[in-house]
Amino acid sequence: MLKKQTSYYGWLDCGIKTYFRLHGHKRVITINVKSMIFTELGDSLKVIDLKFSEITEVYFTEGRQGIPSNLIIKYGYDGHAYIAKDYLKHQYFEAISSAFKKILKINEISVK
Repeated sequence: MLKKQTSYYGWLDCGIKTYFRLHGHKRVITINVKSMIFTELGDSLKVIDLKFSEITEVYFTEGRQGIPSNLIIKYGYDGHAYIAKDYLKHQYFEAISSAFKKILKINEISVK
């Protein structure tokens, strides 16, 4: 049964949840239309619920031959989170990048 589209974001209403391993620890990132939820690096018991209104900058780091690599999300005074392209399937990374563009209402994510 298909879920009726309830907003402009459509499938994002249900959220994106992705799992990967980083330094032997299972990491989970959940993205919905209001926030991004993840555990703090080094303290898997501390959960951060980052509202999109708190994000100050989003950009890709430059990988080999200028190809976008990690997605960096800056928030607050000096906080940042990143989503590593190498730990996700290509389509998941693209879906997450597209979600950020839609939610933050930006055309392109710059490469730095």
